[in-house]
Amino acid sequence: MQNIPLTPGDYWEIVKRRKWGFVLTAVMVLIICGATAFLLPSIYRSYATIMIEEQQIPSDFVMTTVNTYAEQRVENIKQRVMSFTQLWDIITRFNLYPDLREKWTPEEVVEKMREDVGVATISAEIFDRRSGKATVITTAFTVSYEGKKPKAVLQVTDTLTSLFLEQNLQVRQQRVTETSDFLAAEAERVNEELAVADRLVSEFKEKNINQLPELFQVNVQGLNGVERILERLNSELGTLEERQGYLEVQLVNTTPYLEDLADKRRNQAKIKDLQVQLAGLRQRYSDHYPDVGLLEAQIQQLKMQKEAQAAQKSDSLPSFESADNPAYVTLSSQLAGVEVDIEGVKKQIASYEERAEMYRLRIESSPRVEEEYMTLVNRRNALQVKFNDLNQKHQEARVAQELEKDQKGERFTLIEPARLPEKAHKPNRLAILLIGGVLAIGAGVGFGALREFTDQSTRSIDHLMALTGAPVFTGIPPIVTADEKRRKRIRRLRNWLVLAVALVLAVIVFHYFIMDLDIFWAKVGRRLDRL
Repeated sequence: MQNIPLTPGDYWEIVKRRKWGFVLTAVMVLIICGATAFLLPSIYRSYATIMIEEQQIPSDFVMTTVNTYAEQRVENIKQRVMSFTQLWDIITRFNLYPDLREKWTPEEVVEKMREDVGVATISAEIFDRRSGKATVITTAFTVSYEGKKPKAVLQVTDTLTSLFLEQNLQVRQQRVTETSDFLAAEAERVNEELAVADRLVSEFKEKNINQLPELFQVNVQGLNGVERILERLNSELGTLEERQGYLEVQLVNTTPYLEDLADKRRNQAKIKDLQVQLAGLRQRYSDHYPDVGLLEAQIQQLKMQKEAQAAQKSDSLPSFESADNPAYVTLSSQLAGVEVDIEGVKKQIASYEERAEMYRLRIESSPRVEEEYMTLVNRRNALQVKFNDLNQKHQEARVAQELEKDQKGERFTLIEPARLPEKAHKPNRLAILLIGGVLAIGAGVGFGALREFTDQSTRSIDHLMALTGAPVFTGIPPIVTADEKRRKRIRRLRNWLVLAVALVLAVIVFHYFIMDLDIFWAKVGRRLDRL
């Protein structure tokens, strides 16, 4: 078939020729869409709005222990409320999903309810003075539920809202209570460790009382004092020993008896006379003169006798009581006193040397003791700081617990309770009908076009001439009989009747399934009044 350009008149002829195919196809599609729209069950939706109120008492005065973000807390509470136990209890209480409970498992039914429950946060953009930037905060959230029965939907929404409010209170009180109990237990544990540390420090101080770091200067000063005393005692001992030696020499040279003193004096006088004679002979004679040698021999013999007598006296000293020489007795008593003083000084020196050694040991062990002592003290101080910090936090946690108990902290407030839904939330029947109308027109146009382009018949003189290439002399117009005219009127009347019935059915469906006609006319009247 050759392509022949179509004129607007040709298109009109096609419309008139295929009008019933177009209408029937469109009506069929429209009926299917309408049936789908009105056979789908009405789903009602009810929701409640809960506002997240800030803490009433400024946080500078009382700091709460629940410091999670609002979104996180809402999500946590949602997980608690949407648990299997909670939802299954709601399902059995309000007899939800009776048809599904017969075919599905409880887990599948609960999952279906989770899909029907909605929790959405409401955010607002505010200006943060601290950062100087705009920030988005969560101010409220909505809890909704969708179902087939409006009353059940309202009851379930109220129940879910109550659960959110109750869970928020329970979670906040549970957290502040757990925080307070944890801090109390930690403070008690640290206090026990602190008592043990105090005991260890006390035992260490008692064991190393003289080697503690704070006594280091005392030990150094004590050692310096002892060394000065030792220096003085050693000097005094040297003086006493010198005096002892002097007295011993004097005592050796002093005879204890007066008789021995007279013999000594005679010997000394005789030695002196011989020395005078020897000196006179040496002036007149040489040293080889016989008399000079004789006198020297006599003098030497007398000296040897004197030394022998002195040695014999020194080996066998007479007792202090038997001596009758006053000088000897005086020297002996002085020597005895000096020896007593020397013995006393030596004892003092030994005692102070022991004390000096003790101080030296203390000073030498002081660094090691200081290291161990500071380790114990630092651990004890760290535990004290930790205990003070925990005790302060525990007091703050107790205040926060009272804050949550009196509901003065951040809380959820129901600002818009759930209402009984009067209109179905879905399906959107009007949208389905509008889409169905568009689809009906498209289907009708498509079906008519398909029928036209698959039809091989020739319906015009121009078309025939284009196909055969021969001229056409004349055309025979359609001959319409009276019977055909009657059937045509009947078909037209039937079509108008079908259209009227469809309009009546549409009004009835609108009244019973979409909106009451009284409400509809009231809304139309309000709109006209506004205009």
